[in-house]
Amino acid sequence: MAKVLSREIGGTIAVVRREVSGGKRYAGSQIHTRKSMMAQRDYILRMIEEMGAVLIALRNAILRGGAPPGEVENTLRRATSAAGMELELARAVAVESLTDMVAPGGEVEPARCWLLAEALMTDGADLMQRGEPEMARSSLSRAAVLFALVAPWGARLT
Repeated sequence: MAKVLSREIGGTIAVVRREVSGGKRYAGSQIHTRKSMMAQRDYILRMIEEMGAVLIALRNAILRGGAPPGEVENTLRRATSAAGMELELARAVAVESLTDMVAPGGEVEPARCWLLAEALMTDGADLMQRGEPEMARSSLSRAAVLFALVAPWGARLT
């Protein structure tokens, strides 16, 4: 038999579950807090937002002609890695596969999809500035598909 107690502790609702058998309590209580899960999610979203701001600043530097190529590549690698994908894979995989990768369960993960779209758009701007229009178009078209997935009322893939 399990006895569940809940108590508010410092703004957090803690749920304590104690196993009771034959009138005896076992020492192992489990405490689950919604606050810690929300804090973790907020942290991840802040990291993605910060990386997005870095990409926007980098793209502006590229368009002004003042971004060193090594810095561009390193920043793009960090951004795509934060989105859970390698830059080379994002550039090479078919667009249909790319959309499947940002929606593994059929529903788009908006923050991840947006960050990957920003990275590919920045990659396209950099490639265009370096005189590689075909590769630039490829990255830009991938970015457009991903941005469409996170637009208001964006696609659901299931």
